[in-house]
Amino acid sequence: MKKVLLLCILSSAVTTIIKADPNQNTPTAQKTALTAQTVTTNSITESAKIRYVDPYKIIPKLEQWNDERVKIQKELDTRAKQIEDLKTAYSTKANELQSKGNLLSEAGKANGIKELNRLETDIKFEQQSFQETAERTSQEAQVAIFREIEAAAKEYAQAQSIDFVFAGGAIFVNEKYDISDTIADIMNKKYLAQKAKNNPKAPDVKRPA
Repeated sequence: MKKVLLLCILSSAVTTIIKADPNQNTPTAQKTALTAQTVTTNSITESAKIRYVDPYKIIPKLEQWNDERVKIQKELDTRAKQIEDLKTAYSTKANELQSKGNLLSEAGKANGIKELNRLETDIKFEQQSFQETAERTSQEAQVAIFREIEAAAKEYAQAQSIDFVFAGGAIFVNEKYDISDTIADIMNKKYLAQKAKNNPKAPDVKRPA
């Protein structure tokens, strides 16, 4: 009886020591479980479909961007012409004051100088406004294009069961994962189709024989 009791006490003590010792809490079974978890995580990562797009590679190839640039340039050309017209008016007024010289009354000279000052102020204002307009319209057009690239890439990824699409700067991208050209082609086809729908060609008119 005493031997049985002693064995029970020893068994209980060993169990307590194992539970209390943190170094004994990493048995082979636990290591095996951790290894299995790592293998499972790696398998998930390897099976994921990942692609990459470079917006700055796509933009120059877009018909939409080319049309937008033409539109912006026309607006800037109009603003530039307005500035040139103001400069011409300033030069004309300055030459007029110089040529007439003493023939003008004091009031006439004062009015002429006042007109020159106004024109000079208008020129400075328009030049500053021109620069701000050029920067703003270009940025707004790029932001709009970026959003459309994002939407096109997302739509393509969903159709092709792609899990991740990364964009922007990267140290290295294998060409087989770069879908920038594909997205550009998709966007061009969609844009040109919509453009043709909005601007149908006039029917050909046969000339009389």
